[in-house]
Amino acid sequence: MIRVPISEFLEIYLGAVLFWTFAVWFTANWMKRRREIRSRQLVIECNICGHAFRDPAQNSLTRCPSCGRLNERPAYSGL
Repeated sequence: MIRVPISEFLEIYLGAVLFWTFAVWFTANWMKRRREIRSRQLVIECNICGHAFRDPAQNSLTRCPSCGRLNERPAYSGL
């Protein structure tokens, strides 16, 4: 059996808990950001009437349901 003083054991335990907590927090925020970017890519705003609509088809040109004008899908850089 390995003998470890209680102070070193507590340091290792708290370090592991803090690391695990940070890893879970970082992963959750990263996934949330990815979902937000994907959902923004589906929303298009018409250049003429300003109507915002969802287009899950991912076509480069989409027709506005309000005024009928063709709109280009904006290029998102993922910022």
